[in-house]
Amino acid sequence: MNVIGNISKLILDELFREGFEKEIQEVSEGIVKETEGHEGLFPGNVSGITEALEETGEGHSLPELVKAIRLSGKYPYYTELITAAAMLVSGNEEHAEEVTGLRFADVAYCIREFMTMLKSEAPFREKKLVDFIKEAYEDGFYSEITYRGCGQCTIAGLNMLLKEDNHELFQAATGFSGGMALCGDGACGGYAGGILMLGLKRGRGFERMLKDKDKENQYACYFASQELHDRFVACFGSPICREIHKAMFDGKSYLLREKPNRDAFEAQGAHTEKCTSVVAIATSWTAELMVKYGLVTL
Repeated sequence: MNVIGNISKLILDELFREGFEKEIQEVSEGIVKETEGHEGLFPGNVSGITEALEETGEGHSLPELVKAIRLSGKYPYYTELITAAAMLVSGNEEHAEEVTGLRFADVAYCIREFMTMLKSEAPFREKKLVDFIKEAYEDGFYSEITYRGCGQCTIAGLNMLLKEDNHELFQAATGFSGGMALCGDGACGGYAGGILMLGLKRGRGFERMLKDKDKENQYACYFASQELHDRFVACFGSPICREIHKAMFDGKSYLLREKPNRDAFEAQGAHTEKCTSVVAIATSWTAELMVKYGLVTL
């Protein structure tokens, strides 16, 4: 096992004095695989937990690994989990953004969520669920960076993940982009696309609605969609496109129906690191909720 794997085991052994040996080994092996190609961002002489969180002057640290893996279109699940564990062990849990230097709202949110999970009675997810979430993230990222259009690309990412087509739903979501038809004041397409896919899996059917109103499936979709809504609010402050812009673009939002604004939006990394990340995380959240609510079986 390499340095990052050894440091990961050290951190988790410190956090969990006993038990979870199997899970700790899975995490250590997972982070080694996850960080392949990025080893240069983690110095070989790190031996302590606090050092793993701090930049060495050359941008070497766990947080830098998180950002690099995210920008490559992968979900650094284990790297974020270990970063969260290191914060807990070193007493930095109240200062996630400051300690990590992470400006992206979704990354800081995920690390906070990992800290909450690690303090719970079920601090680790099953590996098959982790693999499913990671694949969902990568499919969403690929779709957005390649084709653009956040609503459609969330649906496309989930179609790739589930090996489905849903071409009519995909086409119907054309306007679900840039806060609805580039107007900014509507819902994020990643959020809306996720809700559409949840409804497709467990929504109210037309024929049954005519028969008995189908409140069972209607509310099942509501409950799953409410959880997706609450994650957007906790992470970005809102499910509204222009508010998510502010969370991701240092307080600035862009009205994308005007071409000069679209050009400025792209120049700020909209489709290299910002919207790609939002669509990717929305795709992974939706996939996780599909499992949680029994809409798909792993």
